[in-house]
Amino acid sequence: MESERKKLSVVIPVYNAEKWLSGCVDSVLAATDDSAEILLINDGSKDGSKGLIEDYQARYPNKVIAISKPNSGSGETRNFGLERATGKYVCFIDSDDYVDPDYFDKFVSAIETTGADVVVGGYKRVVNGEVQFEVIPKDVPWSRFQILAPWAKIFDLDFINKNHLRFAPLVLGDDDHFATVAYSYADKGPSCPMRDTTSSATKRASPRPSTRGFAATSS
Repeated sequence: MESERKKLSVVIPVYNAEKWLSGCVDSVLAATDDSAEILLINDGSKDGSKGLIEDYQARYPNKVIAISKPNSGSGETRNFGLERATGKYVCFIDSDDYVDPDYFDKFVSAIETTGADVVVGGYKRVVNGEVQFEVIPKDVPWSRFQILAPWAKIFDLDFINKNHLRFAPLVLGDDDHFATVAYSYADKGPSCPMRDTTSSATKRASPRPSTRGFAATSS
């Protein structure tokens, strides 16, 4: 039933992320309420990631969904999450990232306010507590292509499913392919200012909001 549908699904693929997974999940838990579900998908990890994921589900049974599967790569693992997500909207977070307490609130507010299919934000690269650089998309259509990774975005899940959008089974470039195809289908949503923060797939993010984003259009 629609009334039982979660507002937000957060999909987190996990592979050998034992060292930093707690920092990631704790930040996502702090940034979401009971209207969200967090899908922690163990992609055949060989370290203690599976145990951590199961522990989070035991501690937060109404919010965390623990899934384990054979290793198939991050793209296929995100697809696994998309097929099981029940939220109206979906965000992807990498297991070595962390987010601000208001990260998802700002993204949800932006996509609800604009009626966009996808909203794109920026990110910071932080090493040893110092900001190395930040990417701030300008409020113009082409700037969506500055960030093709699946994080720093929120998608309407019905839009994804209606257009049969999935990550390609590629060793490299699956995220670029997904974002580019999604942008080509996105036809709703005016530009809108917002502030958010997330990290890249390899470095930790600053826990301070400081970037602008926009609602992607097909122009």
